[in-house]
Amino acid sequence: MKRWILIVVVLVLVASAGTVVAAPAVDDDLPPVTEDEQAGERAGCESGAPLHPGVERLARRYGVPYKKVLDAFCGGYGLGEIALALRLNNCLNNGGLNNGKAWQTLLEMRQQGVGWGQVMLAVVTAKAVGDEDVTPDSLLRQRADGMEWGKIWQGLGLIGNGRGHKPASVTDEGSAQQGHPPRGNAGRAHGRGQGQGLGLKDQ
Repeated sequence: MKRWILIVVVLVLVASAGTVVAAPAVDDDLPPVTEDEQAGERAGCESGAPLHPGVERLARRYGVPYKKVLDAFCGGYGLGEIALALRLNNCLNNGGLNNGKAWQTLLEMRQQGVGWGQVMLAVVTAKAVGDEDVTPDSLLRQRADGMEWGKIWQGLGLIGNGRGHKPASVTDEGSAQQGHPPRGNAGRAHGRGQGQGLGLKDQ
């Protein structure tokens, strides 16, 4: 049930993803980033420059080295994007699913043209599964191959009758070949009847 609730919540998040990304504030409990900090001449990127106040706040808030946040900022990412990536990273980190570097991977995904809505779905799906082998990156690769989220969730056992991390392509026939009875009445074909046939009894 908790997994299903997470999926429902993220669908709501995706519906408002544009608003989240566009928000000018770095974090709720920190002073907002000013316009000069957000869109200036990339102040703080030149050698010997003083600490960038917006970058410093993000580094302090999320416990990330200042230099790493500055590298992302000077690489062209906005402070709002970096803040969102760090928040999503915390979502994964709280579940013990990454080593603290996932936020940089999330930014790289964004640079490759993946929308924040898709990134959010991948992050929350990975957390719902709770398996280190199921990462946002691997989920987005499946999406890039044309697999719909519904199929991915079903294959991971998050919705429908799936169990465990069964690939979404597994069919009833495939299950039978692996020694598992297919769903439906086919699994009873060679079993004992229910006693409603011709009224015959065991001798």
